[in-house]
Amino acid sequence: MKVNVSILNATGKLGQYKNFLELQIKDALEIIGSHIELHDLDITVSPFSKEKISPFGIGGFALSAHRVELFLDSERADIESVVKKELTAVLGHEINHALRKSYGHKHITLLDSLVMEGLACHFESVLNGGEISSMFVDIQHNDWVPIYQKMKPHLERDSFPFEQMFLGANLNNYPCYAGYWVGYNLVVQYLRNASASVSELVGLNSSRFVASI
Repeated sequence: MKVNVSILNATGKLGQYKNFLELQIKDALEIIGSHIELHDLDITVSPFSKEKISPFGIGGFALSAHRVELFLDSERADIESVVKKELTAVLGHEINHALRKSYGHKHITLLDSLVMEGLACHFESVLNGGEISSMFVDIQHNDWVPIYQKMKPHLERDSFPFEQMFLGANLNNYPCYAGYWVGYNLVVQYLRNASASVSELVGLNSSRFVASI
């Protein structure tokens, strides 16, 4: 297993944080690796583009089974505090995606996307000692079942309004992060009736998580 970490600094915005970020990522990988087996992976860190800045100050994307990108809001004065608080969970979230992709799973249908994100959000809670993902601060008091029932007719479709269902693009239809919340609860519900490690969960077919609903 080989993990390469690259701090991308063409903009000059991350240079002052290079050593700090490398140390934080090293520590995060040790924690993540205590729960799942890490595979060959390239991790890059770069500033957010102006139009895609996350309200959390940090985000990520799994491009493939072997490539994960992290993004930082380098304009924030508290960026070091953000990294210390959120890096392990965000990196773990994206590595969970990469691991699922290594099993050949793709998020083609809505159900695939719900499960892909639900598994990663559940892994965040594992890494955080049971504390739910930061994105659930507002939606955690919403009953997930009615939201799921609204989504259910679309589960097998490969065309669906992702921005609305997952990112709150139309709050009249779905609350912000609805898809993540539903997916997370599908995983939690599955684990009430089955025993599985994080690595075992990642390899399961999406249909397993709705079989008893």
